[in-house]
Amino acid sequence: MSPHPTLPTADLHVHLEAAISPELLRALAGRAGVVLPDGFGPTGFAWRDLTTFVRDYDVLCSVIRSEEDYAAVAFDALARAAARGAVYVDFIVSPAHGWINDIAYGALVDAVGDAIDRARREHGICGSISLTAVRAPGPLFGPENALRIVADAVAHPHRLVRGFGIAGDTRFDALSAYVPAFRAAKAAGLVTRAHCGEGEGKAGVITALRELEVDILDHATEALWDDALVEEIVRAGRLVTVCPMAHVMVGLVPTLAQHPAWAALRRGLKVALGTDDPVFFRTDIADTYEEARAHAGLDDAALVALTRNAALSGLLPATEAAELSARLAPETRDFGLGEELSRAQRALAHRVRTWSDERAASLLGTLVTLAQSRPPLEVVSAFARGCLLACFEHGIAVVPVARPTPATSPLGLLLEQCALELEADAETQDAVDARGNATALWKAAAAVRAAGRLLG
Repeated sequence: MSPHPTLPTADLHVHLEAAISPELLRALAGRAGVVLPDGFGPTGFAWRDLTTFVRDYDVLCSVIRSEEDYAAVAFDALARAAARGAVYVDFIVSPAHGWINDIAYGALVDAVGDAIDRARREHGICGSISLTAVRAPGPLFGPENALRIVADAVAHPHRLVRGFGIAGDTRFDALSAYVPAFRAAKAAGLVTRAHCGEGEGKAGVITALRELEVDILDHATEALWDDALVEEIVRAGRLVTVCPMAHVMVGLVPTLAQHPAWAALRRGLKVALGTDDPVFFRTDIADTYEEARAHAGLDDAALVALTRNAALSGLLPATEAAELSARLAPETRDFGLGEELSRAQRALAHRVRTWSDERAASLLGTLVTLAQSRPPLEVVSAFARGCLLACFEHGIAVVPVARPTPATSPLGLLLEQCALELEADAETQDAVDARGNATALWKAAAAVRAAGRLLG
């Protein structure tokens, strides 16, 4: 399939090793003297089941033997993605697989970070790194090594290392065993994510959501069939990474057309797309967006909103996030909601550089979600003027609440939760006698609540 020629895409779920091209893999295997499995061809591995998938993944990792190899894989993957319209890729990186080849944590992330910076200079594509622990047997995996990864991230900070998560075989270790590592990651300021909703069903999603308290749910496929659990994820404001082709090929969903993410999107689920393991699932992010267009009925504006979800996930450094948001902002005019919405979004993309990055990103994401729902213009005005301008300019009166009853719709409830969080922040600022900040936050909370109640 061919993507829309100007459609900006983002891959928020791709494992670095499996982002390798078949051509580069053949070259590295030849240099290392490793024989590739039968069936390996121009599109990648020809695995048949979990056993052959794990075997082939071990072969893949065995040929990426140095930090220079990791850098080569990252740069090549970014260059190929950019050539097909991608503007952002977050690589999921396993330090334990580096340890297997005696690659120190610092050498690994520095090399991959340099490759990302080079790709940005040469191809205009942004990148970031999510560290991952791995559920697997062996001395370098498991809960204790998850803590080791977080400790390494703290001892060797890197501006592109923004996330921490868990992946691997669900047959090893309970997901709840990783709670200490996730608490440490949150304390270190990392965005947290977890592979869940695969082999252990929706129970894994519940653990990730309620016990690990992750920011991003990776896959969560089994949960997306459950309306009540989808509603909980929407209310919590969590982002879900969806890898459609991977889910079909591993048997989690029968066909692309039957993927439960498409219905969940219509119920307000915040989604970003991913390719997972391209050399195994024979896809790229451009084709993944076209799959969403074909099977979810998404138009260009809705697809760009998925890219914006990725940009505002917190995994991209603040400066790059602001710049990418500004690049994506013109697409929001396609919603037909007026120039005021576009002005508000551009203002927020600019202000994200100087204000609280996480809060600004959250508000911008909510504004975009609001725009996608195509509400009456006065709702957009209430949110844009009351929330954005009051919050950032400290002085615009809140639009009166035209519908005083509490919010009941999914988006209305999401805005209500956002308002409560803003009020909590205001109380914190008031407690330390930061009255100016507190006043701005109170106004923002009132505006968000007004917008939620206008939605009903």
